Amino acid sequence: MSWWRPPRPISGALLELDGLHTLAGWKWMFLLEGAFSIAVGIATGFLLVSRVGDAKWLSSEEKAALIAAVTVVLVRARRVSTATQKTGDAAALAP
Repeated sequence: MSWWRPPRPISGALLELDGLHTLAGWKWMFLLEGAFSIAVGIATGFLLVSRVGDAKWLSSEEKAALIAAVTVVLVRARRVSTATQKTGDAAALAP
């Protein structure tokens, strides 16, 4: 027998709030996990930027590498889109 016990999931701990302020455990889980999801969604709206060049957390080298990678993907997508519109077969451009 081992003395080590795996950690309980957070949802199990939230269910033990059963009866606190007259709310069932499942209601606590629903409310707290929903509040966390909403908070992360709002924070994401403020933290994410529309363009790679505007990202404050990236170095100049990282921005340049990402811009180059995105440009390659966009050029390939345009080429496939154009070829598909002309021939109706995108598989012809597969590398």
